[in-house]
Amino acid sequence: MNKITNSSDKKAASKSKDSKSTSRSKTTKKGPSPLKMDFNISDMIKNKLIKVLAIVAVVGILLGAVSVLLYENKHHFVVARVDGTFITRSKLNSALMDAYGRNMLDELITRHLVESEVEKRNIEVTEEELAVKIIEVEEQVVQGTGMELEEYLDTMGMGFGEFEKNIRTQLKIEKILRSEVEVSEEEIEIFLEQNEEFFGGESREENREEALEILTEQAMNRFYQEWLTSVREEAEIVNYLE
Repeated sequence: MNKITNSSDKKAASKSKDSKSTSRSKTTKKGPSPLKMDFNISDMIKNKLIKVLAIVAVVGILLGAVSVLLYENKHHFVVARVDGTFITRSKLNSALMDAYGRNMLDELITRHLVESEVEKRNIEVTEEELAVKIIEVEEQVVQGTGMELEEYLDTMGMGFGEFEKNIRTQLKIEKILRSEVEVSEEEIEIFLEQNEEFFGGESREENREEALEILTEQAMNRFYQEWLTSVREEAEIVNYLE
């Protein structure tokens, strides 16, 4: 009987040890260790710090680039400096608008209307006609200002391409006007008699041709003003400066 009892006690003791060992094992497996949690939080902070530094670096580069662009293109924002005070382009534009804005706008409107009407009529200008007119204008510039054409255009702030375009448009307008005006022989004779002292041609025919050209230009100018008034009246124009 004692042997049986001892064996039972040993089995009970063994089960008790196994139970305690299992309990300790379960307790040990609960959650990560405090050291591992600290390590993960530190990595998160480092990653955020790196991102912030990267953003700051990019912003710094962008600001530097903008600063360089502003310096290199300062003439787009500032036109002069007087005793340390800057005169901005916006201030200049405002002054120019007050002084010349309405007149310039009217000129731009007129130019647009004229060019539109000219294009509607499909008037052609040959390269030869253009070259002859440019030479004529060049001679007038030299005689009137003593400057070459390119130098004169520079003072006017106009490129040769724009000048050539204006000359081409002018020739088209002249063709339209010449087709609309007529000078009679009677008008020519009266003009010659009234201005005989101003003509120095070697023959009457030369004087007549000169008188015809003068009277034609006068008639063209009158017709142009009438034609332009008619075109403006027919167009839809909204002036937002008024």
